[in-house]
Amino acid sequence: MAPNESTRLVHSDESTTTSTLWVCFGFVFVHAILMGMNLGLPNPIIASVQDTFKLDSWQLGWLVAIGPFATALSSLVGGVFADSLGRWALSGCAVFICLVGGVVMALSQGYAQLLIGRGLHGFHVGLSMVVIALYTAESSPRHLRGRFGTGTEVSINIGILGVVAGALVLTQWYGFTHDQDWRCLTWISVGLAACLLPAWWFLPETPRWYAMQNRWGEAETTLRNLVSDPEEVEAVIAQLRDGAQASLSQNRSCCTQLGALLCCDPQVRLPLVRAQGMAFFHHFTGIIVPSLYSTLLLQDAYGKTQAQIGAVIIFAFKLVAILVATFLVDMAGRRPLLLASCLVMGSGYVVWGIADGFTWTIVALVVCTVGFSIGLGPLNYVIPGEVLPLSIRAWGVAACNITCRMTEAGISLATLPAFEAFGLLPCLLFLAGNCLAAAAFFWFMMPENKQLIVEKSMLRKV
Repeated sequence: MAPNESTRLVHSDESTTTSTLWVCFGFVFVHAILMGMNLGLPNPIIASVQDTFKLDSWQLGWLVAIGPFATALSSLVGGVFADSLGRWALSGCAVFICLVGGVVMALSQGYAQLLIGRGLHGFHVGLSMVVIALYTAESSPRHLRGRFGTGTEVSINIGILGVVAGALVLTQWYGFTHDQDWRCLTWISVGLAACLLPAWWFLPETPRWYAMQNRWGEAETTLRNLVSDPEEVEAVIAQLRDGAQASLSQNRSCCTQLGALLCCDPQVRLPLVRAQGMAFFHHFTGIIVPSLYSTLLLQDAYGKTQAQIGAVIIFAFKLVAILVATFLVDMAGRRPLLLASCLVMGSGYVVWGIADGFTWTIVALVVCTVGFSIGLGPLNYVIPGEVLPLSIRAWGVAACNITCRMTEAGISLATLPAFEAFGLLPCLLFLAGNCLAAAAFFWFMMPENKQLIVEKSMLRKV
């Protein structure tokens, strides 16, 4: 590694924050909570509708997988419109689609309507993931970028924990039936989306999108409103003018963008491999199994009450782990957290495979989710945005979301049939092997980007 590659481009490590910054990320974090609720809703839904709609394992798999499939499609759409319309406009579209999807789900009277609602929720998630990754990379000060990225994952898991805890409270304390608890939770997500729509009007556009449009005055003004350190503002503007503006002056047609995403451009090949690897291993390591299928699997073995209590315990520990990761990501760095995440998660799968009884099963599931939450989970919202160059960042983030969600859909669809065909232990050992493969990838391919502004991060070597 050359000596100048680790040089920080701004001198001060800490700076005060601005009101515009907190307005921006206040919206982003609440939006992430809404996204977390939509991601968590399948947990109580599949545990409740199996008997109501008489569904088999493949139908349950499709009910979970339709969301990631829609997310993959909308990520591509989101990448295109994030560049053409802007990050701000795409945020409003995402919230509106979430509101419509929630209404369809809450009012559904059959399997088909439920699939449509889940698909709309998945479409919302795809747009939201593109927007959130872009806002994190393009609007946060460099000394807070990692924390804001992991803060997004904290918010997502607050939403997920709220759903599983809400299902427990509604069922055990208020006597809601299997068909009532998830509908009530869906209406709560609709209400949150309705509250976000007027707040969206005050969300600023990102300065780097203004730079892409050659609107340099607005870019610098917005950047000064978001970042209080004048040295960082000057460094970012200089980097954008010297680097990004030159690339943006070239032909940026769809064919050019697609060619770059297919690694035809050697200058962006390595950043794309890193970003896509992060997206792939985010779900190839199998977090969907303990997160969305835990209630159903525990319910079959120990009953619904213990299953719901176990789910709350799992997601509570998951949230605590992400809170810890939020403070570590800009101190310990990205690479150490990713390596630790893979190894801890793989160990959890092994423990789960040999666990005997409810307590040890919960311990193993907690280890799996905590392992995921200290690195693989939150950094999926940080790495793609900071390693990809501005000229293909929106499309690149969208492509990463497609990879991530198609992997999630495949794991979701295959989980229950695989468990039925091969048994629990072989499937969990397979996932543990996936974790080892992920650790090898991060060891050999992932650089350390802590405390660097975005324009410098993509140039780093391992």
